[in-house]
Amino acid sequence: MQNQELTIQKLNDKIEGLKKYFKEFNFGESRKQDEVKKLNELQNKLYNEEYKIGIVANMSAGKSTFINALFGTDILPTFNQATTDCATYVYSTGEKKSIIYKDNEKIELEEKELEEIKKYALKDSSEELKGSENDKYKNVTKIDLYYPFKYIQNSKQDDLNVIFIDTPGPNNTGIEKEKHEWITYSVINDVDMLFVIFDFGQLDANLTEGLWNSIKERIEKSREFKVYFLINKIDMALTDNFPKGENEKLVKENWFKKEKEAVKTLEEAILKHKIEKNKIEIFPVSSEYQLLQRGKHFNKRDKRVLLALEEDIEEIFPDKNSEEILLDYLGFEKLEKSINEFINNMAKKNLLDGIDSKINNIVAEEQKFLYGKKQTLEGNKKRN
Repeated sequence: MQNQELTIQKLNDKIEGLKKYFKEFNFGESRKQDEVKKLNELQNKLYNEEYKIGIVANMSAGKSTFINALFGTDILPTFNQATTDCATYVYSTGEKKSIIYKDNEKIELEEKELEEIKKYALKDSSEELKGSENDKYKNVTKIDLYYPFKYIQNSKQDDLNVIFIDTPGPNNTGIEKEKHEWITYSVINDVDMLFVIFDFGQLDANLTEGLWNSIKERIEKSREFKVYFLINKIDMALTDNFPKGENEKLVKENWFKKEKEAVKTLEEAILKHKIEKNKIEIFPVSSEYQLLQRGKHFNKRDKRVLLALEEDIEEIFPDKNSEEILLDYLGFEKLEKSINEFINNMAKKNLLDGIDSKINNIVAEEQKFLYGKKQTLEGNKKRN
C-alpha cells in the first residue's frame, strides 16, 4: 500500500482482517491474545489519537476574540483582564456544552448558561468574585468546552481529534503569576502545535525571555512541532492604510505596509533568539473583523463597521473582488489552510505511516512464525 493512499478506514480494515485471522487460526491461546492486544491498541490509537494545539498570549492581546473568530461565534467570554487560573480545553463535537472541574466535582453547563461560564472562567482573585456567595466559582482546575469545529479539520470521517488548549498566559502579575507560568509552560511542552498571539500595538512588549526559551527548546525537541506567530488586531493599522487626502495610487502603495513591518519585527526577534526562521510561520490577523464577518448574530453596529471596511476596499481596489481582498486581509482563511495542510501532510501522515508500519511488522512476524512452523513440519516428515 502506498503512503499517499493510507486512510483511517483502510488501516482499520487491515486491523480487522488480522484480528479475524488470529481468532480463526489459533496457534496458541497466549500468542493469539498478545497479537490481538497489539492490534486493539493500534486501533484505539487510530481513532483516538489527540492532536493538541496550545494557545498562548499576554493580557489584552485578543486571545479569546481570536478563538471566537476561529469558531465563527462567541464560545469563550472576553475580558480585558486575565481570566482563568487554569487551562481551557476545546473539543470538536456536535453537542455544545461546558464541563467545569473543581474540588473533585464535575459541573456540566449548557451553552445558554454563558454568564455562569464567565464566572467560572474568572481568576479567583478577581473583583467580581469577592464575597462568600461567589465561592462556588473558585478553585477551578480545568474547563472543557465542546463545540463543533467549522474550519479546522472538519471532514468528519478521516480527521485527527484536534483539541485547542487555551492557557492563562505567562505575563500575569500578582499571586497567580507562578501558577499561570507553570500551566502555560506545561501546555507548551505537551502540545503538538502552538499559537502565540501578539498584540499589533505592543509587539515589543509581548514575550518574556522565559517564553522565548521555552518555545525554542520545544522546537529543538521535535521536528514535528509547529509554531504560528499570530499578529492580532492588525485592523489598528487601517487608518494608516487609508490616509485622508491621499490619492488612490499612494493609498494602494500604503496598503498593508504597517502590517508587513510588524511581520519583519517578529522575524528579526526570531533570529535574535536563534530560532530557525522556517520553524515558525507568521500570520497577521484581525480577529475582531473576522468574527464580524463570520458572526451569525449581527447587530446594526456590527453591520455598519464591516460594511464601512468593505466600502473602503471597493474604493481603493475598484477593479478587484473586494470580498476576496477583505478575506485575504483578515488572514484567517490563509491561516486555517496552512493549519489543515500541516495536520494532514505531516501529523496525520506520520500517525498513519507509523500505524501501518506496526501492522506490517505484525504481518512479518506472523509470516516468520508460519515459516518456522512449516520448516518444523517438513523436518518431522523427513525423520518419519
